[in-house]
Amino acid sequence: MVRKERILYVGSGVAGAVSSGQVAEHSSSSEYSVAYTAEEAYVKLGEEAYDAVLVDKEVVTELFNCRSRLEALVEERTCRLMDEIESRRRAEERLRITLRDKDILFREVHHRVKNNLQVVSSLLRLQAERVSDDDKAREMFHECQKRVRSISLVHEHLYSSPDSSSVCFRSYAMKLVYGLFKAYGVCDGRIRLVVDGESVALGIDMAVPCGLILNELVSNALKYAFPEGCEGEITMSIKRTPDSRMELLVTDNGIGLPEDFDFRLADTLGLQIVAALSEQLNGNYRLYNSHGTVFRFSFPLPAS
Repeated sequence: MVRKERILYVGSGVAGAVSSGQVAEHSSSSEYSVAYTAEEAYVKLGEEAYDAVLVDKEVVTELFNCRSRLEALVEERTCRLMDEIESRRRAEERLRITLRDKDILFREVHHRVKNNLQVVSSLLRLQAERVSDDDKAREMFHECQKRVRSISLVHEHLYSSPDSSSVCFRSYAMKLVYGLFKAYGVCDGRIRLVVDGESVALGIDMAVPCGLILNELVSNALKYAFPEGCEGEITMSIKRTPDSRMELLVTDNGIGLPEDFDFRLADTLGLQIVAALSEQLNGNYRLYNSHGTVFRFSFPLPAS
């Protein structure tokens, strides 16, 4: 038995793709199916195997027309997409220029603030020289000068930092403390500085009060912990705690605090500044004796 040829007719009309004469011609030796649309033919071809496909001229014309319309639609949408990409590219370029100008402006602001604070520091130094006959007044001017310098140093770091919105507190603190060592004339190795901890980035609203606190603590240690040329060591530790707080630890192995000393009742300006700034940062602190003096201060860091 000879297998009949399987033919699929695609198109309109009774036979689907060809004239009735052609259908009659093939009907005796072939099995044929009819698909009235290209979509229907696609389905049939996926379901069964055919030896030949005969397509009506009208269907071919329709397919070519569909192809032309599809190519026109693709070209139109491609042009629209290219226009949108170009529009976004120009918008991103404008945004990049705006951010660059903003960063330059911020750096210029920090630079000018730093210069203005240095002018204030110089004025305090000049004023201190005019009261050379009053040691207490001269010391007050020098203390104010150091506090102004600690603020100026924050703006100097922000000006030179890749990120003009935050400062690495560890590098800032080291520069601040070394400046205090130089100001108090202890650069001869009599008092050693040990720095421990990690890099913690702080915004200016936290770096300034934290720097002022560090300024007061190290200044007190340099002035009172090692009297009469005694040798010793000051340790500064900075770290981020697991509960998203920053902890600042300043210790020395000097003579320590008097037994009846109450840090919270102290009437010195420096310790009052520490207490006020600790409250401003929503922090807590503890000052106690342990083979010298230990000051532990911590405050919450903003969510990143």
